Amino acid sequence: MKKSTFIILSFSLLMTVSNAFAATNTPEKLFYFTHSPSGKASLIKNIDKIDVFAPQVYSINKSLVPYGGLDEETKNILADHKIKIMPLITNDGFRQDIIRNFLASTTAQDNAIDFMVREAKSNNFYGWQLDLEHIASIDRDRFTLFVEKANNAFKKNNLLLSVAVIVITDRSTSTDRYKNWSGVFDYSKIAKNSDFISIMTYDDPDSKGPTASLPFVTRSLEYILEDGVEPQKVSLGIPAYYWSWITCPNPKRIRSGSYDRLLSIKARTKYTEGFDNSLGVPWISFKEYGLWFKVWHENRKSFDLKYDLVRRYNLRGFSMWALGMEDPSIWESL
Repeated sequence: MKKSTFIILSFSLLMTVSNAFAATNTPEKLFYFTHSPSGKASLIKNIDKIDVFAPQVYSINKSLVPYGGLDEETKNILADHKIKIMPLITNDGFRQDIIRNFLASTTAQDNAIDFMVREAKSNNFYGWQLDLEHIASIDRDRFTLFVEKANNAFKKNNLLLSVAVIVITDRSTSTDRYKNWSGVFDYSKIAKNSDFISIMTYDDPDSKGPTASLPFVTRSLEYILEDGVEPQKVSLGIPAYYWSWITCPNPKRIRSGSYDRLLSIKARTKYTEGFDNSLGVPWISFKEYGLWFKVWHENRKSFDLKYDLVRRYNLRGFSMWALGMEDPSIWESL
């Protein structure tokens, strides 16, 4: 065999192996869903670009009883597509008293796990995501043990478990945010006892503008990786919605909104727009009712910057909140 032929064949083999590796390491695309006309429309239009469909349709009520379900219309939409369904289960209204009582009751935990296993089997679910929030940091050990218990039961039934986690914005343990939101999550232990974690890098509690600036998202991600979580167990949270502010006379955040609402603002106002390269987020500014407003929103460019983190850090994928809120141009990147 000629040396040149050998080189060509070797290069071809290398490219084949590289392409195969890339194909098996494509980031997993998880999209959250709430019942809304825009969410349904986006699901139907983009269904072939979704890997995991994560509807927020189950909860635990004040009696510590799990309830909920996916509506028949959505089930029918999903029926002919090979999308993995991983519903969320929450504590009703993210009430702290509910989750505290739940974590104090072995019986309630066992009943919830049995419920999730039955629902998964009867509906052919891929698994579940625990979206339990507003948990006091003093319940850290109880929550970690519940995750481990659920994971053991799920593995016996061929189900996956993921956990939505609040990010830590600083290392102080004295803040209210730590005591009542983020401090309960032992990232490394939770990741070890689940298939992956979705890190909610939204909202930035200290932001004076974007929902989730690129520096904030990067800092939050690196904190979790420094805590010992394997990159392949991390799904990066990406917001699809905007934050709107009154900027003058008194700065104040007023609401969040979807891309459709952003279009309605643009249609009725004379606005200026730009892209903040340091924050990695676009904005529009306009005057209405005698006040100045600024909307920090998400578009394809800001999405690409966050999606690049997924690939750069070799993460499992991303988790976007939520279908129907997004700028349609993001689908061009997928």
